[in-house]
Amino acid sequence: MPGSLPARSGSATVALALAVAMGATGTVTPAAAGGDVGAALAWAERFYAGGPFCSTAVVAAVTPAPPSVRVRLDIDPRWARDLAGMDPALRDGWFALHCPFVLEPVWTLLPLGGDVIIEGGVPGLGTVRYGCRADARRWSGG
Repeated sequence: MPGSLPARSGSATVALALAVAMGATGTVTPAAAGGDVGAALAWAERFYAGGPFCSTAVVAAVTPAPPSVRVRLDIDPRWARDLAGMDPALRDGWFALHCPFVLEPVWTLLPLGGDVIIEGGVPGLGTVRYGCRADARRWSGG
């Protein structure tokens, strides 16, 4: 299908989607440099409150972490143990699945430098954090 992304898996798909959306500038630019964490937080609370979001984790909290928004996951203990043994790129890919799509309004609501940070406890690793914008750039080579 013209304009479709090629079929890929894991963090490569997320990285490619973000790279395409970011264009040549390498960033999803806020509508105004003075974005509002409160507006981004309100959007994220509604987005993540929409019922079952994941089969192996539940969204426990959505909180401000200026200039970003933090989404804390309670991960099923059996799955958390599996995450602990995964290659870091695969683990990041799993966390990336919980990120808002690049066309969602949160990316224009956040202040400059803001991100959506997905985090959850993983045995042996402590709290694992994935920045939907920052870490996607790392995997896309940006």
